[in-house]
Amino acid sequence: MKRPDAAVPLTTLRLLLGAYLAGTVLNLHHIALWVVPVAAIAAAWRWRAARSGGRQLPGRSARYATLALLTLAVLATFRTLNGLEAGATLLVAMGALKLLEATRIRDFAFLSGAALFLLLAACLAQCGARRQRLGCARQGQQRRAAQAQV
Repeated sequence: MKRPDAAVPLTTLRLLLGAYLAGTVLNLHHIALWVVPVAAIAAAWRWRAARSGGRQLPGRSARYATLALLTLAVLATFRTLNGLEAGATLLVAMGALKLLEATRIRDFAFLSGAALFLLLAACLAQCGARRQRLGCARQGQQRRAAQAQV
């Protein structure tokens, strides 16, 4: 049985857009910078469409063309679609596209998940940087301890 589309309240949409954009900003150090304006424009477009009743969202063919263009842009930038940098960039780009087609609660739940994954990617990148620094520090301590024993 198909459920009717439910409108998301503007307060919920504002929080969701804030979480998505915050996740994008937290990943600035390892995503392609060209995707940040894409995310900001999509968020602004979605907010404007929600305030005017949702009739100004792009059509299916425009979304498919944008999907192909953004995927090719990620491939051209990173020469792959996997890895932390390319994956986070692709997630931001696909989240922007999802913003432009979201009409059901399920779509907005997906966007919440995308925002959480962006936060997770930022945490993973920070933990990786800390782990590398700690690893280098431990190796230096081990080397100094070995030299002191000789």
